[in-house]
Amino acid sequence: MFICSLFFIYIGEQLDVEKNLKKTAVLVGNAVFYVPSIIKMTTIGGIYLLAILLPSFLAGYRDYTIGTDVLVYGNIWFHNAILSNNFWNYLEWANNSSIGVLYATFNYVVSRFTSNVHIFYFWYSFVETALVLMTLRKNRIDIVLGMSTYYFLFFNLTLNILRQSLAMIVIVWGFNYVTEKKLWKYLLIILIASGFHSTAMIAIIIYPLYWIANNREKLLNVFVLSVCILFIVFSEKLTVLALNIGMLNERYSDYLMNSNIRGGFFAHLLFCLPILILYLTAKNNIGGSRDSQRYNGFRLIVAFTTVLSGFNLKYVYLGRVTQYFDFLFLLAVPYIGNRYYVKIGRYRDTLVTKLLIYIYLITYWIIIYGVQNSGETVPYILNFN
Repeated sequence: MFICSLFFIYIGEQLDVEKNLKKTAVLVGNAVFYVPSIIKMTTIGGIYLLAILLPSFLAGYRDYTIGTDVLVYGNIWFHNAILSNNFWNYLEWANNSSIGVLYATFNYVVSRFTSNVHIFYFWYSFVETALVLMTLRKNRIDIVLGMSTYYFLFFNLTLNILRQSLAMIVIVWGFNYVTEKKLWKYLLIILIASGFHSTAMIAIIIYPLYWIANNREKLLNVFVLSVCILFIVFSEKLTVLALNIGMLNERYSDYLMNSNIRGGFFAHLLFCLPILILYLTAKNNIGGSRDSQRYNGFRLIVAFTTVLSGFNLKYVYLGRVTQYFDFLFLLAVPYIGNRYYVKIGRYRDTLVTKLLIYIYLITYWIIIYGVQNSGETVPYILNFN
């Protein structure tokens, strides 16, 4: 299903290259027809839509044994929405139960049209996949490589963390406001993401990290970076404090201590280390200050989340916290694959970088989701009932 979706994305991307032309050639059999650009844009939109529908269908009609959150609260809160006739009462109920208000709203809206929970999961995955695609297009990053990163690193993970996955994708979508130094807009994005999962507040650290990466004041950088690391390391104690004063529901302590969704320390090291090595060894293929700033920002974020892998040995809950930095790989991986080259002998090209990345993506999926069965999503079972 991933391969089919990537194929349609590739076709759409190739057609999109010529989007500024008034006419384009469309090959049908052995004949070439010239069609107006409006028809072409409709065709491109249809191809991208088909690419999004395929993984959404896969996620929507999964068996209830696929994805830990399905039986924990996914099915329950959708059925609660079906039985609720008053939206505000349902929202208050969800909020008191530490279910994000935007996640609850999504449930309620879908429940007005269907009582089939598979339809809810379908639309939820559709929104996630569409947001990832829109983010890649907005950042003008290699879409095929970016979507491959999403499918092989994160798709199985999204089946296990319903609320948090959409919260993290929203953060990635708003990353442009970090690079453009629009703090208030980025804070608004964090607020929206918090509507799906309250842990999205941790993403505020991304803003100073990016600033540090492009600041020459070394002493100040060390101070801010130390504060960021200490904040994350002691986030468990901050969570306990929030639990004691009633700011969080008690189930968050169990949530933070559950790190088995992606294999713990060694899995996270496998996730980070290959990309960090690329960022430290690959050479720049495209110049420009904006490009340099993004490279510095992504390199520090990749290094930061790699360092946090070491803390995972002692602080189990960090497996949940670091995911907000991990999801930025949706941009960091295709960015370096499209703009930086790896030199092998006299041969140097971004194609080598891309090949290494694809090997990394497939290897990671096989080891983590296939062999270790992290998140219990393999073998994949469909359920149409």
